[in-house]
Amino acid sequence: MNRRTFIALCATAAALAVAFFRSREEEKIYPRFTLAVYDRLSYLKIDKDELHAFIMDDLRRKRLDRSVDEVARRFLLSTDFFISGMDEERPVKFLGRFDPYTKLCSHPFAAISGRLPTSGGSA
Repeated sequence: MNRRTFIALCATAAALAVAFFRSREEEKIYPRFTLAVYDRLSYLKIDKDELHAFIMDDLRRKRLDRSVDEVARRFLLSTDFFISGMDEERPVKFLGRFDPYTKLCSHPFAAISGRLPTSGGSA
């Protein structure tokens, strides 16, 4: 065995070890955050599949923080909860990862009346 083969084998073994331990870490993180988000947002009707899609999206993007409050906040922003008028009786749906840079004009608390202000004075 020459030096190149030895280095290639070592690099492959290291990459496999990192992949193995990362997958083990994800297996530990997923149930913890799932239960924590259910606990924090217990007043909402959250479908298991919707929360699963959100957490798997965050795991894929390596965005899961260690803070449960941050994960719950990001989950709510990524759903239709604010768009549907914050109705707690309606099940929330995961729309996709919330990104403030792609949704620049999105303000979940803004009430759009449908009228534009006039330039001449009071309405």
